[in-house]
Amino acid sequence: MDTTYWGRKFGVMLFKDEKSKENLLKYYVKSETNALYLQGIRELQNRGLTIVAIVCDGRRGLLQSFAEIPVQM
Repeated sequence: MDTTYWGRKFGVMLFKDEKSKENLLKYYVKSETNALYLQGIRELQNRGLTIVAIVCDGRRGLLQSFAEIPVQM
């Protein structure tokens, strides 16, 4: 999961399956927040997906948000 920006206030937050390379979920955002990442993970879990690990950048506080899921920065 990561966010890519075009300009200062438009970004796409993307959740992607590493194995299939399939885009699982995307949000159009003005800024990336830990709350949006948590919302995305919960949405994927509510769809019945099992999250076995997360790869993300080193946002402050994000690593502690996923105590039950292994996280790699």
